[in-house]
Amino acid sequence: MRKALKRFAGDEAGAAAIEYGMIALAIAIVLVATLPFFTKKLPPLFQATEGAISDYLSKDASDFTGE
Repeated sequence: MRKALKRFAGDEAGAAAIEYGMIALAIAIVLVATLPFFTKKLPPLFQATEGAISDYLSKDASDFTGE
């Protein structure tokens, strides 16, 4: 039994997969924790950007050439 436990304790197969899983879990926790902030702040930002682009595209060519 001791031999099996020593072999199991020394076996590092799959350690990288577990580490990557822990990193993915940490990223997921951060995303879930910050989601309320982004759901409130991003829509007005996108609307302002859309408005600025729309205003720019609706200008006449004379505004650019000075004629």
